Amino acid sequence: MKHTYFRALLLLLLLSPGATFAQNKRANFTGRVKHFGNGSTGIYWPGTMISTRFSGTSVAAELEDATGRNVYRIIIDGQPVRDFTPAYGRKTYVIAENLKPGKHTVSLHRQTDWYNGITTFHGFRYEDGTKTYRIKTPRRRIAFYGNSITVGAGMRERDTSSKGPSTNNYLSYSARTARHFGAEYHCNSSSGIGLMISWGNDIMPEIYDRTNPADSSSVWDFSKDKPEIVVVNLLQNDASLFLQPKHPQYIRQFGDKAAPTPETVIVTYMGFIKNLRRHYPNARIICALGSMGAVSNGSPWPGYIREAVNRLQDPRIHAFTFDYIGGNGHPNAAEHAVMAERLIAFINKISDWKD
Repeated sequence: MKHTYFRALLLLLLLSPGATFAQNKRANFTGRVKHFGNGSTGIYWPGTMISTRFSGTSVAAELEDATGRNVYRIIIDGQPVRDFTPAYGRKTYVIAENLKPGKHTVSLHRQTDWYNGITTFHGFRYEDGTKTYRIKTPRRRIAFYGNSITVGAGMRERDTSSKGPSTNNYLSYSARTARHFGAEYHCNSSSGIGLMISWGNDIMPEIYDRTNPADSSSVWDFSKDKPEIVVVNLLQNDASLFLQPKHPQYIRQFGDKAAPTPETVIVTYMGFIKNLRRHYPNARIICALGSMGAVSNGSPWPGYIREAVNRLQDPRIHAFTFDYIGGNGHPNAAEHAVMAERLIAFINKISDWKD
């Protein structure tokens, strides 16, 4: 009874208006975020992480979600614990409790797409007397530009036994690859997006350089992240929509004209990679494709990417094709794991990121 009483008292203190707030300088952010003048921080892109390292047994986070549709994975000392969905509005959530005394690292990993709306982080709350510590910056950095495959969307479409949300960035091949190498992870990706045409209004060349992908005036400062490796996995949605001349987005982009020619695709792709090269002059850029229909047997799309890479004549730009997974729908969790293994092996081959 005494233990229960003190635990209830502790949580009441933790959530009370007078509980200690950590300033954002004492939180660690991975991914593109925006720090506002009031000390809060905007979270937009999938894979963005908010972390704290502290000495104590409990921690809470004050979050303000714009829609109530976002999902975050709680990670404690490197181990995923559970997913939770912040409610609409500004509330405080206990994200870790009953920890063993000592130092702990607790993180929130955004699972969901940017169009689920912004989550504003207002700070961590700790037990009185808690000490916080800086989190060591990873030595390696990797950035991804992709579509739903890279986001980890639709993960349960073909595997109803999978647990968790249908969009699960934590289990995506991109996040798995970053964790394998212990690399800082930026997932600048959006479900449904393409290079020349998307299922929605935005195409990647229009949003790739934004902090907030929903705001065209929100320009990202590329000097803030200097990844050694950049992975681009686009064109799956282009390949699908090029075959649907009656789709509203086809009409919006191309009118009643025939789909762009292979030469136009190659030149447009080269232009996008050149833009990335200007922002990342020293990075290795992996021009990937897959693992859905655009890499099925007989598809011309892998050849477009190989031709673009050949023409760029840059020894630090590489073409890479994932194996076709077959079936309909997005890769499931097991298939994302295989994709990560393939990409990890390729990175080991072309870089000095040895296991």
